[in-house]
Amino acid sequence: MPSPEVDLARYLRRNRTGVEARMWALLRGRKLGVKFRRRHPNGPYVADFAGVSARLVVEVDGGTHTERTAYDQHRDRWLESRLACHARVSAAGGRGA
Repeated sequence: MPSPEVDLARYLRRNRTGVEARMWALLRGRKLGVKFRRRHPNGPYVADFAGVSARLVVEVDGGTHTERTAYDQHRDRWLESRLACHARVSAAGGRGA
């Protein structure tokens, strides 16, 4: 039986925003020399995009992130303590965020 994080990741993969779809188009297929996974469970969190071999996570910040800054700060600290690099990309101004 899958964990709650895996179930959430599957749901989020099926219900992505337009900005996430465009970001995935840029990251998929090893275009940057790293294989990325989308909506990858990482501990208690689900990363938007993860380049596991490079220990890299890319997060797309949409409208919900302005309402939960404390949660995001805690998540950022957790991810940064376990990864080589953690990047946030703002979806501001993008359609479908």
